[in-house]
Amino acid sequence: MSNHGRTLFAARPIEVGEQVLRVSGDLMITPNKLPTEVKELLPTGVTEWARLALFILVEQHLGQASQWAPYINCLPTCGALHSTVFWKKEELELVRFTSLHRETMQRRAVIGSEFASVLPVLQKCPHIFGERVLHSKFKQAYATVCSRAWGIEALQTLALVPFVDFFNHDSNCRALLSYDEERACAEVIADKNYARGEQVVISYGRLPNTTLALDFGFTISCNPYDQVEVWMALSHRDPLRKMKLALLHAHGMPTVVHADGSDSGGNGFHLREVKSVTGRGKGIPHALRAFARVLCATTPQELSEMAAEAMKYDGRLARLPAKSRNKEAQVMNLLLARLESLINQRSLAALNISESCHGVKQSAWKPSAIMASDVIAGEIRVLRSAAAWLRHQTSSNCVSVG
Repeated sequence: MSNHGRTLFAARPIEVGEQVLRVSGDLMITPNKLPTEVKELLPTGVTEWARLALFILVEQHLGQASQWAPYINCLPTCGALHSTVFWKKEELELVRFTSLHRETMQRRAVIGSEFASVLPVLQKCPHIFGERVLHSKFKQAYATVCSRAWGIEALQTLALVPFVDFFNHDSNCRALLSYDEERACAEVIADKNYARGEQVVISYGRLPNTTLALDFGFTISCNPYDQVEVWMALSHRDPLRKMKLALLHAHGMPTVVHADGSDSGGNGFHLREVKSVTGRGKGIPHALRAFARVLCATTPQELSEMAAEAMKYDGRLARLPAKSRNKEAQVMNLLLARLESLINQRSLAALNISESCHGVKQSAWKPSAIMASDVIAGEIRVLRSAAAWLRHQTSSNCVSVG
């Protein structure tokens, strides 16, 4: 243990390319390791995530009699995980305008649905799980799986890999958990040299703070993989709404359908940080720019020309700038206005977080406040980079912004 929590440090110098961890396949915990009685009772729709959560509950009930006790005893206890699925209502309000809020509510709904699916099995098997397993206990086990399970592509399964849990995540690290099919083991290869006593890290993947907060319960300041979802939608008052929807759908650009079956006319687009103001705008999806061009069309003829252009090239809709400079300026201004609105919205959210922690040193903030602050700051950084690129595009084409 250290002030980093459970952490791995190099006991001796480690060289780049050296194997620092090897876990044999028989020590990896997969869903098929559930007791046969439980597997036979489970409905077919129960996911691997839920099955691994059940495995944890089985072994926790066995206690020290479990052959997996040394590993199970190292799993986080109630209150030790800071995933947003455990946040209180007022804490979730801190990220209300981000995709993290929606994804957290969706994850909670999934956990609730999974619990309802396995509850009859839990009730039929008190000799395996204990007399009563509450939703809160299942939720803890499920969140533990979300924070620790790896998808082993070679085996086409989800798995808990003991000891890998002790590696902390570093967004700049290139070392990943991999599976060696010939030797039937999971392994980690060092991506750099480590001195004796230095913390050894791996990468959990190129993950934005929203994913880190939801799945793992932590965030990284200035995460290079941060992203922000930008929602764009057709107006219900647009006289060309039906034509535009048909055009979008015909060219592989879906729109979100509400639970009642009605079409929202919109979709979310994920932006990443635009590294160069003078570049090609990498980070701003071409699909977002195309959607904005469809939004700005005001005549059936424009839509017909977009369809014809798509057929002429690669089938993708509105991927080239509008032929009219004024029309393309309208598109850029629409996107810029949307991004500036989101920047203002998130700047206010950041201010609210700071005010809620007034008088408290940032190092002493609650984990939820730190994580919310990192998520919001990352989204503002991404939005500002995209807005700067849009401004440059309009100015370089001698188009006024406003």
